Amino acid sequence: MSKFQFDFNDSPDCKLYVVSDLHLNHKQEFLWRPRGFKSAQDHTRGLIDKINQVCRPQDILLSLGDPTLNTPPKDFDNLVSQIKCQQWWL
Repeated sequence: MSKFQFDFNDSPDCKLYVVSDLHLNHKQEFLWRPRGFKSAQDHTRGLIDKINQVCRPQDILLSLGDPTLNTPPKDFDNLVSQIKCQQWWL
């Protein structure tokens, strides 16, 4: 098993945010409705908008897994290009 090492000092100039299980493009209602959204599209747009409200371009977003479901690589690239901070997808 490989080790992942990430050395980071949080500062006012650059914050580290950690997320997991975003499930962007997840079509099943049981996921997005309890989160307060009206559709899968509303859920995806809402999460991306919230990330962009919180994370500044110089901040780092570390995603620990399950960012999307049933999303081809081209569509994944399109989704993450809408997120306006530095990104690490594990």
